[in-house]
Amino acid sequence: MRISQYLRQQAPPSLGTYGSEIMISLAFFDPDTCLSEKRDMVRALDVVGSGSPLKRINLDMSDVGERSIASFVTSSSLRFFEMLHLPSEFLKSDPQEWDSRPDYQAAAMYVREMKVVNDCAERGVALMQNYNSILTKNEDQKQFLLQVVEEHQQK
Repeated sequence: MRISQYLRQQAPPSLGTYGSEIMISLAFFDPDTCLSEKRDMVRALDVVGSGSPLKRINLDMSDVGERSIASFVTSSSLRFFEMLHLPSEFLKSDPQEWDSRPDYQAAAMYVREMKVVNDCAERGVALMQNYNSILTKNEDQKQFLLQVVEEHQQK
């Protein structure tokens, strides 16, 4: 399922796919975002965003069907391009022309090759690995400790 379909059909309250006013800019590169929606998104860049955008968009589930991707775009969305040092000049042209523009092609390639990670989960794994290696070197003791922790979590 593409990002835009997910947003419209199954968006969680946190709008986790795009996440924020900044990350919503990923939709400029989503092939399933239609040209008219991209035009609306470009117009929405004139909407003044918050000085410090939220890390996640808070969304009332009753609004999901009525809101478009463009309704989440603000001037803060341009920070996406600034933070990643991506060209944004293509935004001044019609979305129908974007695919033929070298600046859009370069930005789109960068976005396609981005590695998406679950930072929280990765930090949890790293923490457990570090803790595990400090606690004991004996594999049997490690396994016993993990069983005790798992048993405790089930209570």
